[in-house]
Amino acid sequence: MSAAVKDPFSYEARYGRDIRDAVTRVQDRLQKAKLSPKYQKWFAGGDGMTDKEKAEEERKFAALEAQALGELAEATKRNLNSLGNDSYDAFEAKMAKMVPGHKMAKSIKASILSPDKAYFGACRIGRLTLEKRVEGNTEIVTEMQVYTTNFDTDITTGRGSNMYDPKGNNFGRTFFAVAIDIDTSTRLAKGFNKKLGKEGVLFQTSELEDALVYIAAKASGKSIDEVVAIYQRVAREEAARKLAIANAQAQPRPGARPAAPQQREPAQAMGMRR
Repeated sequence: MSAAVKDPFSYEARYGRDIRDAVTRVQDRLQKAKLSPKYQKWFAGGDGMTDKEKAEEERKFAALEAQALGELAEATKRNLNSLGNDSYDAFEAKMAKMVPGHKMAKSIKASILSPDKAYFGACRIGRLTLEKRVEGNTEIVTEMQVYTTNFDTDITTGRGSNMYDPKGNNFGRTFFAVAIDIDTSTRLAKGFNKKLGKEGVLFQTSELEDALVYIAAKASGKSIDEVVAIYQRVAREEAARKLAIANAQAQPRPGARPAAPQQREPAQAMGMRR
């Protein structure tokens, strides 16, 4: 990773330029196809072409378009899988100190927003069982599933499976969790459990710290206030540890000349600011 990357969880910083270049290549490839003699007659209305010839050219161009967009979608999913892994590992490193023995499990699965916006996507990073019940002869498990996106969005379950309402066309970030009912006999999702959270949406935020606190609370069974207090205590301990290390490193070695005093930047408490 480039040393210029300030936020290790920023999609824009990691992949923004590469993905924008990929989008440009897709657009150029399709534009060149439109201008080629092979497709010009079809794009001009197909004068002189039979219906069969028109259908064949339409099929070929659709296949070319699908291939180009498919390559972009695969790149987006690869990037989100990597970012999702790193995001969960960062949460896990903090939760191991804050709430050891928590019940959250890593679960990585990336997807794109839609074929026409293959540069936008989301990645599930973790899951946690919230409750279980029996319906007829089937056990239903309600899971909290945690996601991160590479765009700013509002999350709502009112549109069925289409949870997203993107804000603009730039890369951003939204962490969120939803309550999903799972049929244990098939392991398939039955839908959102809208009795929990806000119509099944448990939280949504662009801030790592806010997401961490909510996830840690749900994964440990502690209250938000308890987790905030633990977060602050761990932050103080970590800051004190870093200060002690810095002071020890600043001590002159026996026989060495004293170093000139230096200005030091205050250490961030948790190292997770955007």
